[in-house]
Amino acid sequence: MAQPLVWMLDDEWDDHSQEERYFSQIGWRFLVSTSRTMKEDYRLEGRQADALIQQVGFRLPASLFEGMPNLKIVCVPGVGYDHVHVESATRRGIWVSNIPDYCTDEVADHTVAALMYFHRDLRGMDEDVRKGIWDPLRYVKNRRTSETMVGLVGFGRIGRRVAAKLAALGFRVAAFDRMVGDGMFREMGVTRLPLEMLMEKCDYVSLHLPATPETEGMLDAELLGKMPSHGVLINTSRGSVVDEAALVALLVRGKIRGAALDVFQVEPLPADHVLRRLPNVLLSPHAAYVTRESIDELKQKVCREVTLAVEGRRPVYALNRSEGPR
Repeated sequence: MAQPLVWMLDDEWDDHSQEERYFSQIGWRFLVSTSRTMKEDYRLEGRQADALIQQVGFRLPASLFEGMPNLKIVCVPGVGYDHVHVESATRRGIWVSNIPDYCTDEVADHTVAALMYFHRDLRGMDEDVRKGIWDPLRYVKNRRTSETMVGLVGFGRIGRRVAAKLAALGFRVAAFDRMVGDGMFREMGVTRLPLEMLMEKCDYVSLHLPATPETEGMLDAELLGKMPSHGVLINTSRGSVVDEAALVALLVRGKIRGAALDVFQVEPLPADHVLRRLPNVLLSPHAAYVTRESIDELKQKVCREVTLAVEGRRPVYALNRSEGPR
């Protein structure tokens, strides 16, 4: 029997020693391709792959599956999977899975850290001290956490973890999510609000939405325009869920206090993008998920998902409909 081949498409990470070690130990082959080498690698070996690990940067045509007769799984090493044709894979008898829970704490921590940066006006304090201004009472406008409402748009795994961390700090928390039942809101002591009301009433709005056709541009000019002038938008989910041009317009005109953005419509953020020049924006390079532990956990779980599928078992995080591929 031929050794199974695991083919990874990755332009993001340079170090795949953990995966190489894992598959070597079980006697499987492991091939890594970048966008530069993918076509040639596909021609030489890739079409014989038993498993495909597909990073976000690779948006492959659904027809690719037809040329890979041995393929049993497409595993996304991350949470978002909008770059994979799940229905097409399912029709071809191919599992699709992601790793939805490897960085829950990391993204929640990043969200809370960004919020506290604005809540305590750390930038302003730092700049004052550097300029020789020593006037604590300039910050008397700051509010107690107990007097501050945070609205979460999306109340899934990460949104709920953010809510728990914020509640521990004393914030009042509200959320919007059509897919989550009232019981979860009651259990966590979170106020359920319609989206429009949440945008109007909350001092901070934090986004925790997947990238889907339904969520694309969901935070449009009309909704963003409902935020109070002291409001801050935090996005650690996906850049596509926000009308970026509308957000920039509000920030430039001072219609909202600021924004903390880890994700963008185009990544990396272009060098000439106006967001890079705005002092009321906190930027990070789509890094909310990153810690040493989260990456280690991610790689372990990807290897496990691949092994299960190639050995004829159901992956733990299968995204195909409940009965699995036909």
